[in-house]
Amino acid sequence: MKKEKCEVEVFSRVTGFFRPVQSWNKGKVAEFHNRKMFDTNTVLKKDEDCRNTKTVNC
Repeated sequence: MKKEKCEVEVFSRVTGFFRPVQSWNKGKVAEFHNRKMFDTNTVLKKDEDCRNTKTVNC
């Protein structure tokens, strides 16, 4: 199978608007790469598990 590479445009939500990351200044791009990504399904499941236990440190 032949693999091809192509440019993709990455968008991020900033104060309610989706903006292409490529148009940001270097500082904002660096900040974007340092962000932590969360899987909302995992976070919601952990929250639900905490509510179902008597553990204080959830």
